Amino acid sequence: MGRAEGDERLITTDWREVELAFQKLRFKKLVQIITPNGSVRVFMVEDKLNIYTPREMRLLAGKHFREVKIYGDEHELRPNEKRY
Repeated sequence: MGRAEGDERLITTDWREVELAFQKLRFKKLVQIITPNGSVRVFMVEDKLNIYTPREMRLLAGKHFREVKIYGDEHELRPNEKRY
């Protein structure tokens, strides 16, 4: 299907990178806008998220709340579970 005159094309590429040594999850997105005359504008967008184990979450939250419950896959996670 052809495009109407003046239309731009938008191409996005998303990926995630996990840095376990720094306990970071990075969400990255490459955005490309291509105009009908062939010029390209490119943007990189990145968000970072800290990763915590259930034990670390309890230690951090326990300073501010009396009761802390952490759930994953519809059940409460035990303090020493290995998942993030």
